[in-house]
Amino acid sequence: MKKAILQRPNDYEAHIQYISALMAENKLSAAETASKRAIKKFPDIIQISVLRAEILAKMERFYPARHLLQKLILRKPDLAVAYVMLGLIDCEQHLDQDAISKFETAMEIDPKNYQASFFAASLYLKMLDYGNAERALKQTLTAHPGHIEALKSIGELMVKTNRYEEAVGFLRQILAHSNIDVESAAYLIQAEVIAKNSKIGVVTAKKLIAIFPESIEVLEAHIFALIRDGQFEKAIKQCDQLINCHIPAGSMAVF
Repeated sequence: MKKAILQRPNDYEAHIQYISALMAENKLSAAETASKRAIKKFPDIIQISVLRAEILAKMERFYPARHLLQKLILRKPDLAVAYVMLGLIDCEQHLDQDAISKFETAMEIDPKNYQASFFAASLYLKMLDYGNAERALKQTLTAHPGHIEALKSIGELMVKTNRYEEAVGFLRQILAHSNIDVESAAYLIQAEVIAKNSKIGVVTAKKLIAIFPESIEVLEAHIFALIRDGQFEKAIKQCDQLINCHIPAGSMAVF
């Protein structure tokens, strides 16, 4: 990459590629130096300034990063990525309300910026503001339908707000992408048992136990499905297996 700059010193894209490569290798000091030189050479290329702000933020030099981003917004008020980065800096400094304001501004400027909407949703969930979290998550999925973390978050949100049919729809999309995690798997079993019927939940539980054979959460969800389906003997056997596998020998459970 450095050779490309030497060969094409007046090609700003070569500089961007070089800086990006240094960032990918986590060579932040070298990337910072390269970005400083590039900005002097190409002061009007906004992408270079954005890269420099990102480098400074990663180096926890929040004040100069914030200052640079604010200057960019003065030049280009509709620069959504600058608001996203300012929001992330606010998050790092535990300024959650300020961060949400920045993310919301970015969402208004560019509804397709799924990073802005997902970051906003994560903060709304942290604050237990489920209405705004749902809105932001749905905007994320409109812009990026396969966003696994957004699917996970909205699926879990639907379970927590007793909207099990909707939860199944979102959580099954994760399963279809083969990216389901333990927590989402347990939520999916629970949602299917309640929203559809216990037999479907039992079938799904068996499939997910094959994926997560050591997961207490998935085994517990399987037991829930068996009980709801009236398979009490199998539920008892599953409980015994859970106890034998996950309670150390010689220990005593207190109930």
